[in-house]
Amino acid sequence: MLGGQRTNMEFSFQSLLLASIPPFLWAFMTFFITKASRSMDATKGLFMFQLIGIPLFLCMLPFLSPEKNTNLLLIIGLGVWETFAYLLYFYALRIGQMAIIGTIIETNVIITVPLSAIFLHESFYLLKFIAISAVIIGVIMLGLHLKDLKKSKMVKLSAGVVPTLLAAIATGVYFFFVGISSRINGWYSTALGIRIMIVLTICILFVIQRKDVLSLFKKVDWKWIVPAAVFDVVAFSVFSYALTRYEISYVSVINAAAPVISTALAIIFLKEKLTIFQVTGFLLVIVGIIALNIV
Repeated sequence: MLGGQRTNMEFSFQSLLLASIPPFLWAFMTFFITKASRSMDATKGLFMFQLIGIPLFLCMLPFLSPEKNTNLLLIIGLGVWETFAYLLYFYALRIGQMAIIGTIIETNVIITVPLSAIFLHESFYLLKFIAISAVIIGVIMLGLHLKDLKKSKMVKLSAGVVPTLLAAIATGVYFFFVGISSRINGWYSTALGIRIMIVLTICILFVIQRKDVLSLFKKVDWKWIVPAAVFDVVAFSVFSYALTRYEISYVSVINAAAPVISTALAIIFLKEKLTIFQVTGFLLVIVGIIALNIV
């Protein structure tokens, strides 16, 4: 009896440890990207971030068995689509507060959930509607400049909120199709293919605009971009592995802690500050995201 209890405790600790690694890594990744975005162009930062991740993913190939039949058109489309979503996100991190931007981007779930309900016939009921409402209200509170609203009686959003909202909407659509692609092509082929396509898309954009592609390799803030790419690849791999061992709802709820950690990093290392109004909005967003992951 005692031995059985110890085994359950060990299993709980192992599952908690494994599921907790991705949000910590992604939070630090957001911090690294923020630092890089403030010292280099968003396009260049995104290009190097994705490029560095490709050989890291290829290192896993000998240990995996990718799907043989792949839908390349779906992967190509996802790569092109996410390129523009990422560019908006990197730009937002450059001009806005990481604590606000890093939280709002996670609201992409309010796009993915309705799409899944409509097209994949997944369940959608009152509690999900309440959770989505909480996220929307939280984003409004998080993004508003309350002091300016009181002074000028005009609505003014915090810097970076608009591009982040656009990026969140695009990412919500992206995750919906990534879910479909992962079922068809497998998570590894999907993740690697999208990274390759983002790199190729940026190169094509440079060629179309008659810009020097080699300039993407100049004045790169390596000390931030390299750890960001490494943390992202490791986090995604551990997250995918955790999904194969434990319940999706369990892993997803713990992963929702990423904005909490990234906000703490922003307050401690970037000296960012949130008003009580914004903190309330932040909490509403986190509660809404967690609720959407467990209902």
